[in-house]
Amino acid sequence: MLKLVLIVFIFLSSNLNYLYAETNSQPGSGVVNRNEIGGKNLAVLSYYQESHAPVAADGSFQVNISTQQAHVLILQEGNQQVRALTIVLPQYPNKIIFDAESTAKATLFQSYGIVATNPQGAEIRIREVEQYRCYPKLVSYYRKYLKDYSLNEIQSNDILLKPDANLSPREREFKGILNQFIEDTGDMYKKMKVP
Repeated sequence: MLKLVLIVFIFLSSNLNYLYAETNSQPGSGVVNRNEIGGKNLAVLSYYQESHAPVAADGSFQVNISTQQAHVLILQEGNQQVRALTIVLPQYPNKIIFDAESTAKATLFQSYGIVATNPQGAEIRIREVEQYRCYPKLVSYYRKYLKDYSLNEIQSNDILLKPDANLSPREREFKGILNQFIEDTGDMYKKMKVP
């Protein structure tokens, strides 16, 4: 699940110009919580803006977003590492926040069978994600590590395939969160094959 999400984010960060949607956009603004999110030379990536939107020293930024759909924004640092995620809803263009909570919501929201682009449906899905037992654990995990590490570094692609004895404490913690997510979402994920 997270392997696919991370691959999509990495692809988008290097190929955003090919996916740029010029129409149906509106200006938005927000802030990066620098107490929770680290990184240098931060920029926001949006499907609705051709170039990266730079983040100011105080964490503020201006970015184009959709006028019609909920979508995920990516916070990336200068070395192409993904630092955080957030879900943006068109009805709240000036309330965009990147922090541990937004990253946890967006990570879970982007999962198979959960994502919704309709703004009203997305709000319902976000509230549902907040009720998962894994959600507060994922928020805590991100609060602990996103200040010093990128998402690329703390979300291992093959963590579910490794025996626990071969995992670092951080990897064991993340694997536990993934297993909780699988339990929270039920049989849909139990039937999926790990690549």
